[in-house]
Amino acid sequence: MPDNYHNQAQRMPIILIVQRQKHLRDKIAESLSAAGQTRITFVEDARSALKILRSQPIDALITEVDLEQIDGWRLSRLVRSGALRCKADIPIILTSSIWCERIAEVTAREHGINALISIEALHTIAAVLEDCIRQGFVLKKPRLLVIEDEEDTADLIVLIMTQRFEVECVYDGEAGLEEWLKGRHDLVLLDVMLPKMDGPEVLERIMQVQPNQPVVIMTAHASVEQAEELLVKGAADFVTKPFRPEQLRSVSEIALRRDDYMVSNQ
Repeated sequence: MPDNYHNQAQRMPIILIVQRQKHLRDKIAESLSAAGQTRITFVEDARSALKILRSQPIDALITEVDLEQIDGWRLSRLVRSGALRCKADIPIILTSSIWCERIAEVTAREHGINALISIEALHTIAAVLEDCIRQGFVLKKPRLLVIEDEEDTADLIVLIMTQRFEVECVYDGEAGLEEWLKGRHDLVLLDVMLPKMDGPEVLERIMQVQPNQPVVIMTAHASVEQAEELLVKGAADFVTKPFRPEQLRSVSEIALRRDDYMVSNQ
């Protein structure tokens, strides 16, 4: 065969697909084959997948969520850990028969998933894989806006939260509102007492624009009652100062996921 044929075959990604149901394997194979993807390996369980991932340089992983030994989420985390033979940043696509877009997006971010596809959309999987390969994988942290006028406290928050969030700090209410309007951060930590515009007014302005924005109020012990009033007005939670690192992390994590919990309950 011509050399360019062999070169093209070598450049084609090696795709591992973990799927128990034959009719879904056939759908995936049909979509990939139509797009010219021929280097495909199918397995039916996580244990078989791990055996291959430990021994072969796989370029992309497509797996369903519901696996018997290890679910698709944990399989993805193992890949991202770098403990297997494949590269830690290979494209990972998860397929699922149970679908809630909002929850899926958040869970995907936590587990390092490039894309999620419902089984009804398996005919698009080749195009999705092509996009994932082209874009590459970058694990994005949620963005946190800290509006706090005491620089020492702001610096402490950065130290506590920087491993989990991309943290931005501003030191007065007007600047905080302006930065939030520009960035629409995933989470806001908002002090009650601020220069130029106080915390309650900042919260009110944010809620007028985006009522489901997670905002955690930071307050001194003396103003807990005021913090409770701000919860009624839309804040997700509050934390009293001085706070413990684990307390701040816990309250922030719950607030970040509040909207997802509400969607899940619905």
